[in-house]
Amino acid sequence: MMYEVLLEDHMQWNIPWLIGLVAIACFYFFLIKYWMKMNLKKKQSSLFVLCLCLVYLSLGSPFAGVSHASFSLHMIQMSIIYFIIPPLFLLGIPSQIIEYMRKKINLRKKKFILFLPFITLCIFAILFFFYHMPFVLTLLSKYPAIHKVYGIILFILAVIMWWPIAGTANRQLPKKKKKRYAFLSSLLIMPACVIFIVYAFMDGMTNPFLNELTTGLCFAGPSDPVALLPPPFNTKFDQIAAGLSMMIMHKLGIILTYKVNSLPF
Repeated sequence: MMYEVLLEDHMQWNIPWLIGLVAIACFYFFLIKYWMKMNLKKKQSSLFVLCLCLVYLSLGSPFAGVSHASFSLHMIQMSIIYFIIPPLFLLGIPSQIIEYMRKKINLRKKKFILFLPFITLCIFAILFFFYHMPFVLTLLSKYPAIHKVYGIILFILAVIMWWPIAGTANRQLPKKKKKRYAFLSSLLIMPACVIFIVYAFMDGMTNPFLNELTTGLCFAGPSDPVALLPPPFNTKFDQIAAGLSMMIMHKLGIILTYKVNSLPF
């Protein structure tokens, strides 16, 4: 049962993560209100706090452990980390801070907003696709430090690639350019989603690709990962759901970002 999974020793609430995120939230409010003396908008602060809550849900809650027992749950976790959290993070940062940082690193506005995110989007799409290739996942599973660095790099790239859509300083960009960039991002992310659907329709779990991927994806422990979750988890329907959920979450991230960006800050 699901409640039994949540009580497993290796699926407890991560207190160090909670303390770290609370410290980040305190630093955020101190930086804006007392150091830079800005009038913090309620919507921006709410979005930033929501961002931190999703970080904890994805990486510090029992869901982080359960997600490694299923393709679909794992893809939902990754989608939250790379498609939901980055735009919330950007929307939660006041435009004054973004402008201050932009001047400090001496980047031209157009170059930073358009060229750098496009290159970053391409790099992210390639790394995200290879992340779920068996030989890469096997390598990462053997070296946890490399795995963490890989994930951090993907997150940094995700924040930059969401800039043209979610950056607080970019609300004056033409809608056509935003829609064109959003459409391009969907096309580049799609191969990483479709690969699971294709292999699931071909021969499901009997495919060597998925067998090796399952071995690397599922966490090691005394319990059988397949037995932790009930049907239809860990079947070919799970792989189909994984690919579809990732595409849906990416589209949902874009739609929510547009909706929030249209609200007055």
